[in-house]
Amino acid sequence: MKNPLCFVLSLCFSFLVNGISAQDTTNMGQEFWVGYGHHQFMESGSNSQNMTLYIATGAQPANVVIRVHGTGDVRMFVIPANTVKDIETGSGPIGPIPKTGSFDARLFSPVPPAGSGSSGLFTNKAVQVVSDVPVVVYAHIYGSTSSGATMLLPVESWGGLYVSSNSKQSYASNSFSWMYVIAKYDNTLIEITPAVKTRAQNLTGLQPGVVKTITLMKGQIYQVMGANLLSDADGNGGTSPDGYELTGTKVRSVTSPTGYIHPIAVFSGSSRTSNPSACGSGGGDNDMQQHFPRQALGKIYLTTPFSGSTTPSSFSTSKFKVLVFDPTTVVTRNGTVLTGLQPNNFYEFESNTPDRIESDQPILVTQFMTGGSCSAGGSLGDPDMVYLSPLSQGINSARFYRNTKENITVNYLSIIVPTTAVASTTIDGSNIFDHTLIHPLDPTYTILVKRWTASQAQAFVQSTGAFVGTTYGLGSVESYAYNVGTKANAVNARDASVLPPGFTGVLPVTLTDFNAVKNGDDVLLKWNSSHEINFDRFEVERSLDGREFTKFITTFSNSSGIYDAVDMSAVKIYGAHPAIYYRLKMIDKDGKFNYSSIVSIKNEKLESLQISIMPNPFVDKINIQVQSETFGIAKINIRDITGKLLESRSKYLAAGNTSIEINSLNNLQKGIYIIDIEMNGIKQYVKAVKN
Repeated sequence: MKNPLCFVLSLCFSFLVNGISAQDTTNMGQEFWVGYGHHQFMESGSNSQNMTLYIATGAQPANVVIRVHGTGDVRMFVIPANTVKDIETGSGPIGPIPKTGSFDARLFSPVPPAGSGSSGLFTNKAVQVVSDVPVVVYAHIYGSTSSGATMLLPVESWGGLYVSSNSKQSYASNSFSWMYVIAKYDNTLIEITPAVKTRAQNLTGLQPGVVKTITLMKGQIYQVMGANLLSDADGNGGTSPDGYELTGTKVRSVTSPTGYIHPIAVFSGSSRTSNPSACGSGGGDNDMQQHFPRQALGKIYLTTPFSGSTTPSSFSTSKFKVLVFDPTTVVTRNGTVLTGLQPNNFYEFESNTPDRIESDQPILVTQFMTGGSCSAGGSLGDPDMVYLSPLSQGINSARFYRNTKENITVNYLSIIVPTTAVASTTIDGSNIFDHTLIHPLDPTYTILVKRWTASQAQAFVQSTGAFVGTTYGLGSVESYAYNVGTKANAVNARDASVLPPGFTGVLPVTLTDFNAVKNGDDVLLKWNSSHEINFDRFEVERSLDGREFTKFITTFSNSSGIYDAVDMSAVKIYGAHPAIYYRLKMIDKDGKFNYSSIVSIKNEKLESLQISIMPNPFVDKINIQVQSETFGIAKINIRDITGKLLESRSKYLAAGNTSIEINSLNNLQKGIYIIDIEMNGIKQYVKAVKN
């Protein structure tokens, strides 16, 4: 056993050398959970697929325990620093995750009436990975001409609200669209609302559009299977090669009988699909991805297509799905408002060019690889999918695994990095990339592409700028793709869609007061607590709108119950906003948590100037309503989403209410615009959408 002090120091050192701030939640962590999701080969009886795990260490060696929860299948590895461990190779208790016998971890059961058709509750199946230092973990299910992999997210990045995003289900009658939920805590209460008909719904009670409440204990998994398109009324049977796609299926963790809302992990995928697109289709692969929770999603995404297998500069056509949680969400692609919202709350388009996707509420963006005639610059590739990171969750370093299983011949990395940081960006210590392209929709970012002949190797990318991206592998009959690495900070509040109104959950600690005061340009936060039983820490979070919060400091429990924190220069940095909001996330040693009330520091000057516009969205003109406590000359600017000034004018404003009509907007393209008004040193902004 390590000396406790040495363990703490090694943990801190690992965070520092990998460029990961201790204030951020990323895909690097110490505890992960995953399931052995449904595969076509299970259904056919061949059971020739395998599931393996890849564990990548940073600057410190790791002691890692892998277990199938509730069984005797436990294996321990000592993994050297800067190394990747494939649990199927090397020394120790090697081999894939068990798929037969008493330790069988597959989320599989026979078709009705003998079983539930792999739908419903599974016990003693969840795979748990625990490390004494932060590591990166990937899961990979592969078989003959079939491969799908995912980056795993540590438990601290889990959330309480998810909506499934799946590939189009089309391959064979024994292949299905699926998603599953994993619980880490006993008495985890969840609600599942299927978007479509599900398999064996007469046994599970899962009906389209109907909320089903389920209680899970630690390590239990609940899997949902989309039905075959020609299935009977119960979702059983059917001979169509196509199945119902689970995209839009909602999962929410709700207040349990013990008073807690427990975080959960959610995965989506397919037993196997050709994922056909308008550009064509090719082959068939299983796919699997761990979901980002709603609170970690963003509003601005930059995309880059997958490169052709032989030519990094040739871009294949990808399908994209943009999932919205609220149908009133305005989403633009390259400045044009998306239309044609699908019944399950997603937009869909195909593209072989880099794009910019922006919205006024958090969204999930999924990129799909199709293969076949959709490929460019080489014919290799097969279906897969990957969840993209918003720009707000970019990272400065990432370790990932390049792979050959089972017939991968080319490995790729495609990242989007700030243009000013291109010179400082390296892959395995080299600044040489195979293709460089300034992003055509945002020149402040550049696309960097690296191609390798496939091998089983760890890669390390780092940059002074925060980047997002994807790593993927291409073969003649299969492919894989997953997010290269991401922050998973909770930037969106656990609002009424996650925490039900009137929530009275048990707090891990009792606050007696919490307040914020200005001290020059700093904000001083002070609070007192009592009854700290099993309590671990406070995470202090900041918001500029009272809804989306980001952690900026952590304070651990002490014996006095008296706490303070300083938000340095906050008034100076955020002074253009009407207010700065703060709250405490209170976390006990079991990971259970709750939030304090919100306190704020208001900017009295900004309150003296308020603006609104109507109509919004607009067609050819807008009316700006200005309320001011003083008089003066106001400067009115209209800018596009890149900040480019399109129109500027000045107008005298009297104290009180003023109406300003702008009727020269006919030649503006459809999209999102920013209108700002500045008067007497005070500036206010409002977003406008042109239809």
